[in-house]
Amino acid sequence: MSEATWVDFKAVKNAVSMEAVLGRYAVKVYRVNKDHVRGKCPLPSHTSTVSKLSFVVNTTKEVWSCKSDSCVAARQGRTGGNVLDFVTLMEQCSLKEAAEKLASWFGVKAELPVTPQGANTTTLS
Repeated sequence: MSEATWVDFKAVKNAVSMEAVLGRYAVKVYRVNKDHVRGKCPLPSHTSTVSKLSFVVNTTKEVWSCKSDSCVAARQGRTGGNVLDFVTLMEQCSLKEAAEKLASWFGVKAELPVTPQGANTTTLS
């Protein structure tokens, strides 16, 4: 994908599960119940040696959280996010770059056509 293309973030989020991304990063988690997995936080911002198994993923809602002090501080008080947020942090890249990486890794068609600014998209019959 080039700089001039738009990326359909919603398509990427709908197509790629958190569990698939955790597998790509070889993050070890264990199932807590039908909707949650838990494990050691893999984020680069996680520096806590006290916080064990603080990383939780809701596999139904496709969201994650880490409530360790180090992760919360590094994210200005935010405790989690979605699959795009996770890859953004793991790869230390922009949201668009994270979406492009996910689309590439998992074969998701996520490019949207770019309409030139000022172009009239109305069709007259």
